[in-house]
Amino acid sequence: MRLKSLKLRGFKSFAEEVELLFDKGITVIVGPNGCGKSNISDAVRWVLGEQSTKSLRCSRMEDVIFNGGTDSKPQNHAYVALRFSNEDGLLPLDSPEVEIARQLHRSGESKYFINGTPCLLRDIRDLFIDTGIGANAYSLMEQNNIDLILNSKPHERRFLFDEVAGINRYKQRKNAALRKLEDTEANLARINDVIIELERQTESLHQQAEIARRYFNLEEKLKSAEIERARRRFDRLAKELSEAERELKEISSKLSGRRVEIESLESSIAKINSRRDEMEAEISDLSERIRKIESEIERTESNIAIYKDRQANISNQRRQARYEIELVEKRLEEIEKSMESRSQERKKLEIELELESSRLKAHEAFISQIESSLSRARSEISALKSQMISLFDERTKLQNELSSINSRLEYSENRIARLSNDEGSFKAELDEVNAQIEELQRRSKLIESEMISMDAGLKEIESQISSSERQLRRIEAEISGIQQSLGMSLSRLKSLKELQSGYEGYYSGVRAVMKARELDPDEFSGICGVVGELIRTEPEYELAIEVALGSGIQNVIVETAEDAQRAIEMLKRTGTGRVTFLPLDILRARKFTGGEKLLNHTGVIGLASELVSFDPRYNVAVEYLLANTLVVENLDIAISISRRFKPACRLVTLEGEIISASGAITGGSGKSSTFGLLSRGREIDELERRIEKLSSRLSEKDAERKGLSAKIASLKREKQQIISSSQERKIQMAEISKEIQALERRRDRLQKELEVLKSEGEVVKSDLEELSKRKSEIEAELKEIERRYSSLSRKSQRLSEQMESEMDKRREVERLCGEKRIQLATIREKIRSIDESIGAMEEERSRIGERIEEFRETIRSAERSYAEIVEKIEEEQHKFLRLEQTLFDLNERAGALAREKEELLGEMEKAERRLRYLRRSIASIEARKHELDVTYTELQIQMDNLKTSVKERFNFALEEARPAMTELDDDELNRLIEEIEDEIREMGSVNLKAIEDYKRHKERLDFMKRQRDDLVEARNSIYKVINRINATSRRMFLDSFNKVNENFKEVFRELFEGGEAELVLTGEDALECGVDIIAHPPGKKPGSITMLSGGERALVAIALLFGIFKLKPSPFCILDEVDAALDEANVLRFTRLIKGFSHNTQFIIITHNKRTMEIAETMYGVTMEKAGVSKLVSVKFAA
Repeated sequence: MRLKSLKLRGFKSFAEEVELLFDKGITVIVGPNGCGKSNISDAVRWVLGEQSTKSLRCSRMEDVIFNGGTDSKPQNHAYVALRFSNEDGLLPLDSPEVEIARQLHRSGESKYFINGTPCLLRDIRDLFIDTGIGANAYSLMEQNNIDLILNSKPHERRFLFDEVAGINRYKQRKNAALRKLEDTEANLARINDVIIELERQTESLHQQAEIARRYFNLEEKLKSAEIERARRRFDRLAKELSEAERELKEISSKLSGRRVEIESLESSIAKINSRRDEMEAEISDLSERIRKIESEIERTESNIAIYKDRQANISNQRRQARYEIELVEKRLEEIEKSMESRSQERKKLEIELELESSRLKAHEAFISQIESSLSRARSEISALKSQMISLFDERTKLQNELSSINSRLEYSENRIARLSNDEGSFKAELDEVNAQIEELQRRSKLIESEMISMDAGLKEIESQISSSERQLRRIEAEISGIQQSLGMSLSRLKSLKELQSGYEGYYSGVRAVMKARELDPDEFSGICGVVGELIRTEPEYELAIEVALGSGIQNVIVETAEDAQRAIEMLKRTGTGRVTFLPLDILRARKFTGGEKLLNHTGVIGLASELVSFDPRYNVAVEYLLANTLVVENLDIAISISRRFKPACRLVTLEGEIISASGAITGGSGKSSTFGLLSRGREIDELERRIEKLSSRLSEKDAERKGLSAKIASLKREKQQIISSSQERKIQMAEISKEIQALERRRDRLQKELEVLKSEGEVVKSDLEELSKRKSEIEAELKEIERRYSSLSRKSQRLSEQMESEMDKRREVERLCGEKRIQLATIREKIRSIDESIGAMEEERSRIGERIEEFRETIRSAERSYAEIVEKIEEEQHKFLRLEQTLFDLNERAGALAREKEELLGEMEKAERRLRYLRRSIASIEARKHELDVTYTELQIQMDNLKTSVKERFNFALEEARPAMTELDDDELNRLIEEIEDEIREMGSVNLKAIEDYKRHKERLDFMKRQRDDLVEARNSIYKVINRINATSRRMFLDSFNKVNENFKEVFRELFEGGEAELVLTGEDALECGVDIIAHPPGKKPGSITMLSGGERALVAIALLFGIFKLKPSPFCILDEVDAALDEANVLRFTRLIKGFSHNTQFIIITHNKRTMEIAETMYGVTMEKAGVSKLVSVKFAA
């Protein structure tokens, strides 16, 4: 597999669609800073699924979309596509080429594609898993990734080695298995709870069928008695209804007039309230606008002050720059004047040189004429003449030499004076440089002491962070334990509440009634609840109370008999069973008949009704069920009491045995569907208290964890601040070092120039001494020559008087020629000296011109900034005036609204006073009418209920009933019904669908058990899978780690030409431990890799990267300026390494380094011809 192309459109600086084609080998991408090279690396990272905006160098994800340039419009979306060759089938797709793409719109809509088909990010990550390709894989290496790899904690560095080992897919499988295991455990806990409850219920359902047959005989006896009682009650209700109807008509007529007036007043008040609400909303809106404008005014004033400060600073800068210009211009004027003076002097000397040269030529021509006329005479006196000429020449040479020596002596004296002046200037400048160096060294030492202090502070903060993180891990472990306990409790509570809300364990009739109350709370509002959920007792009394209640624990307490009647009618309609109801309005409590003596007997715990807790309004129901039941410690005591006292109450033991008033004893072992109903409520209460306690503790620990996290974050921020300050100090140190080096170079140059000046002065002084000595020698020689010449002249005069006149002329001309030659040499020397002086002044003038231009540029920049600030101040001042006017207008409007609101409130107060008077006046009338309405409605409902109840229960019309059982009065009739009902009640609630319910419960129990067995088997299977994954992952990781370690050592020694390096696991478990890096370059043993230089750190990261590549090469690798910190020698080693690996891996390198560019087989240049828009230029090199 290899990367074939990268296509970009609208991504960052790539406005138009561009495509980069990649061949095998090495591709280099070059270009100036800011042209968009690194955007190519960002594009690859983005299309592979990078979600971190920080990694993509932007503040939000929409920033990757091209935002326009000087001549380019913004794009609506960004699109990046990568195309791979998949001929080797490395990617699990049946296609020779695979293309992945990502598209992002400005609306935030993001899409991913594989071969043009929309997909999820997870699909792309799964496609490249364990291939070394990914947004955070080792195939993408940027300059900042070097610090990320080396500065990361050992655990954070592990992701590289997991990718190399190929265990990421196993980690995903393990995490999925762990999540499935958690779900399985939760399901298993819930299903166990359900099974426990079902086992309690199923045991006794088959016994209830026998009770149903006995129940029907007693029901028939009740029928005629209850019809007669209903007829008598119906007659009484009809009389009461007629009286209530008459009184209602009288009261209704009194209310109509008052209500009309109230409606009118309420309408007026509503209108006033509506207007008041509108005004308050408008006032609130105005207040908010006023507040915003006042805030804007404050910001505007602050901006004006800031701009004025900046204005003053810029003025100071301009004044300082102008002052500096004045200084250097004065110096420039002095130089110009000096140069002008020297130039004038040189021109004069050139004119003089030309004039004297022409004169010398004229003299020489005249001498030639004399020589021509005297040629014949010379031949006659050649011997004498030869001697005289020889002496004359020798004298002339000596005179010329003497003249030259005089000129040189004058020049040397002037030169010594100039050297002395220059030496003084250089010494003053050298002293100034030394003073600057000393000041910088003092600042450097001060910064070094600050850095030492910062390092100490950093170590202290790191110690605190480490301590806080250990404490945080401990708290998180505690939180995990609490969460586990809380989860188990919540699961148990949920199961119990589901059982309770579904009324599992209760008869089908009870469940039907309670479900009906939930579905229609208005119709069945009088149903209070089941006895089992309305009472509570201590855990040690639960069994005794459940036995004492028997089936009564499933009785339903209702407010009135009519509520019971409606529920019974519903049960009949639906055919869902039978229920015993306890109406609080007609139920009569039973009394304990045993006496104080029995209560005080040894072994007697107390009345069952006193051992339970309940709402006081249910007292009659509890007394009815338990008041005649005595709880004793054990069966022996119960038998003893029964024999001795023969009590008319029941005796119940703590172990669940029961002795009836007649002496019948019930006991033994076995399960009942009613057992556990009381404990279920108690367990729910205990679980809720436990959950509340655990939640409170969890909140405390979570608060403690948040506090520690905040503390750690604060410490890390403080650490980062110290690191930033340290970096600033390092930068300052580097700048000071550069300044010191520059000053030292300047000092060395000055010292060398001083040495040159001293050396030159010594040479000039030596020449001066030699010239003085030579001058004395020449003067002595000239005197000797003059003596000899005079002698020869006398001889010559005697020999050739006729030639004396010509000879005198000749001598005079020759003397003049000699003087001219000396004068010409002196002039030429002066011109050379002036040229040297002018050259030095030219250099100084050039330097001063550069400084003046720098200061003028500073002034121009300041003036531009000053003009911009003046404009901004004017804008802010105009804005301030507009805001002030707007604020005044809003305040005026708010005042007017407030006054209007006060007037409205006054009107509303008058209307409300009248309304309150009217409402008070009809309050008593409405109260009486309400009482009558309730009474009338209740009477109608009672009559209808009686008719309906009789019709539904007995299929008999109550209006057709004739008096029966006339021999019994109402009390005797009620006692007869009560006796029959007591007998039925002793039977308990009868489940008419017991056989069907038993079958259904049994099937459900068997199903749940099978489900539990399946879950247990699944749990065991998951454990086995996790163990196999762990073993495989551990083996693969250790094998890959050892190989990478050996490769890392080998590549490290190759890059550093020696040294030691090693990868070390920081924990015992290979699946959880971190990876630490130890690196010792030749001759160094740093305490950690953070102490290495930037170049060394880059080489360590490169060694690790290629150590990984030797084991598992990625199909391609993008290196973004990783060679930036390397010197030339290390770059050469780096490029050799790249070449060695380029046979198996495509390398795409973004660089500025020329040595790296030399290894390119294909080169792309990124330019920015238009501002903000990147453009590509490609070059293919011959092999």
